[in-house]
Amino acid sequence: NALRDKIMYEQRRGIYVEPSSKLFGEFIEEWIESHKYNIKITTYESYKSKIVNHIVPELGDIPLSSLRQSHVKSFYSKKLREGRKDGKEGGLSNRVVRYMHTIMGAALDAAIEDELIVKNVVKAVTPPAHIKPAIEYWDWSLAKKFLESTRKDRYHLFYYIGLSTGMARGEILGLRWQDINWKKNTISIRQSVVPAKGGPLIQPSLKTENRKRTLDVSENFIFKLKQYKKKQS
Repeated sequence: NALRDKIMYEQRRGIYVEPSSKLFGEFIEEWIESHKYNIKITTYESYKSKIVNHIVPELGDIPLSSLRQSHVKSFYSKKLREGRKDGKEGGLSNRVVRYMHTIMGAALDAAIEDELIVKNVVKAVTPPAHIKPAIEYWDWSLAKKFLESTRKDRYHLFYYIGLSTGMARGEILGLRWQDINWKKNTISIRQSVVPAKGGPLIQPSLKTENRKRTLDVSENFIFKLKQYKKKQS
C-alpha cells in the first residue's frame, strides 16, 4: 500500500524515522527544562509560562509524530479568539500567539535533531500577522509639566532620566554611578534590571549588542545627577 511504499522509500534513502510515541506535551516540557541553564532566567520563565498555561493544555496529549498543521492552526485560532487566562473575556494578541509560534518551532527543531520527527509542522504554518502598535508620544511641554508636578516624588529622578534619554525602565534601574562619565557628559548602558519570580535580576549583558550604548547628555543633566549623588553621600 501507499504507506508501506513510503516507508520503504524513506528507508532506502536513509531518512525514515520510526514514529515516536512521546506526547508533544511531554517533549516540550523536557525541552524547556533542558535549556533552563542555557538561556536567561527571564526567557526561561516566559517560555515555561506559555508552555504550561497555553501549549500543553491544548496540544500536550497529541503524540509528537501525530502533530499536524491543522492542530497548530486550530490552536492559534482558539487562542486569538478566547485565549486569555486572566479571567477576562477575549483572546490573546497576535504578538503573544506569534511568541508561542516561536517557542513551538524551536522545540520541534530540537525534535528533528533528536530524530523523533522529520518535519517541523509549526514552521509550515503562517503565524498571525505582526501588528505594530500605535504609540503615543508626549511633546516636551507635556513632559516638563509632568516633571514639574512630580518634583517632590521619590522617583522624580528616574522620570527625568527616562524622559531625557529614552532609556528603558530596566536600563534606568541598572544604571550605576560608574556608568557616568562626568567629564565627557555621557552615560554608558551596560546592564539592565529585569523582574523574575525570585525577585529582580541584574542582567550584565543586554538583549542585543546595540542596546549596549553610550548616550550624550546635557550639562544640566549631569548637574542634576551630581546634586542627587551629593544628597546620597
